[in-house]
Amino acid sequence: MSMLKKRILFFSMLILVDVLVFTLEKIAAGHANAKGNRIDQFYFSLVQQMPLWIALLLGPAQLWLWTRILKVTDLSLAYPLLSLNYPFTLVAALFLGEHVTGSIWLGSFLIMVGAILLTSPDVLKKMFQIDNIKL
Repeated sequence: MSMLKKRILFFSMLILVDVLVFTLEKIAAGHANAKGNRIDQFYFSLVQQMPLWIALLLGPAQLWLWTRILKVTDLSLAYPLLSLNYPFTLVAALFLGEHVTGSIWLGSFLIMVGAILLTSPDVLKKMFQIDNIKL
């Protein structure tokens, strides 16, 4: 597999796992919150939620993917590209029945624009070590 395909694969997998973990944590917290108002009831109920345990088990996968990305990409490029998970997290929030305001969508859009600007042809040439890029 070429280096470009590896980088794209690792970034895609990391964003997918991040959104899955955030969604599972939200589901677990929602179930735990419904079971009582006291803080001890909340945490006792939270540790009994299967989505939380699945999210915790996915933590090592997140770490492994992040270290693989850092192995093949500069941190100055990799870290800003993690912001691409925000729009996908907003879509997950809609499936969870949350109200997402226009300002949140606008902020997410601006983050995406920033990520696109970071991946301009010059940046892509440096990141993926490609000589001929036509966008």
